[in-house]
Amino acid sequence: MSEALGSYLEGDIVVGTALLRDYLNGTRVFAEVAEALGMQEAGLRRMISPSR
Repeated sequence: MSEALGSYLEGDIVVGTALLRDYLNGTRVFAEVAEALGMQEAGLRRMISPSR
C-alpha cells in the first residue's frame, strides 16, 4: 500500500492506481473500502479500473 501512495506522491498516477487495485484485489477489501468512502463497490472498481 505504501508503494501505491509513493507512486501517487511522485506523480505516477498510472502505477499508483495499478498498485492500489492489486492491493484491494489481493486483500479482498473492495466492499469495506467502498463503504468507508460512502460509495458503492462497483463505483470504486470503475474508479480504479485500468481502462479509465
